[in-house]
Amino acid sequence: MTQHYIEIHKKIRQNRPPAFADFMDLVYLRMSEADRELLPGETSKYVNSVVAFALRYLSEFGEAIAEMVAGVYAQSPGGERFILDPTRLNEISESILFLDTDGHLVTVRNPELVRERETRDDLGTLVMKRYQSYEVLTGLLSGRRFDSYSRPLPSEPVYQPGVILGATAAALPLTGGVSTPTLPESRSDLRVFLCYASEDRETVRSLYSKLQQSGFHPWLDKEDLLPGQDWDLKITRAVRAAHVVLVCLSQHSEKRGYVQKEIKRALDVADEQPEGSIFLIPVRLVDCHVPERLNQWQWVDIFKEDGYAKLEVALRVAAKGVSI
Repeated sequence: MTQHYIEIHKKIRQNRPPAFADFMDLVYLRMSEADRELLPGETSKYVNSVVAFALRYLSEFGEAIAEMVAGVYAQSPGGERFILDPTRLNEISESILFLDTDGHLVTVRNPELVRERETRDDLGTLVMKRYQSYEVLTGLLSGRRFDSYSRPLPSEPVYQPGVILGATAAALPLTGGVSTPTLPESRSDLRVFLCYASEDRETVRSLYSKLQQSGFHPWLDKEDLLPGQDWDLKITRAVRAAHVVLVCLSQHSEKRGYVQKEIKRALDVADEQPEGSIFLIPVRLVDCHVPERLNQWQWVDIFKEDGYAKLEVALRVAAKGVSI
């Protein structure tokens, strides 16, 4: 019988977005044989049963649900990008799963989903226009209910890795606002994103190793991305989850290409940071020009004898959450 359940599972998950297929596999493999026997054969009911099972064991699957919600939203703009909450479905209302501004899982009651930029040849993009209310399912605000007036949801789900697992973000004011990653409790919790041009890979890899040796938690695409992952999506999430972004500069970083996209992402997130906090640090790998858009931040010359020591001091200040 086990093989029979596996074949049903494979058939149903094959047309799902990658993020949801991964989530389905994770939940299925952790189910007991008795749980699998209860899964219905009809596609929509099967999918809802998998989600309901994960919600029933939220302490175990909360992080996986959050990553899946954000992943499906990004991967399926014209498709079923919103995940139904089957545990709160009844004859007068329905709910969908979403992520609030501090990365916690919420269930949104009676959302109005509409398609924007729809044409005869294109379904357009499915977005949530408005909603009745929502309940927070994880974190310090768990169990609280809000609406768009008291604490509005972001325009798209905000996924912050680790928040649900325990690095809980501080509760936002009830008036809403922009979320930043939780302040680290120690240097080892300080997430440092490394932005660089591909030609500088080896130099930046050396910096990555130094940061690890100093006890920080650096993120580098060539070290932290896994085969088969959506690299653009993962990089976007890593920038948003970072406490500090190091923009590594050389004569190569001014060229057009992906490095410019990463810098723009970092600048967008930098605009959301509290005034005076250390978030974006230009790091000159060699004696080179600093782009005008980065000029407002004091850079560090990592190629000089005292360069790394100065960078380490700045990161220690950032780890303490000190504004300067």
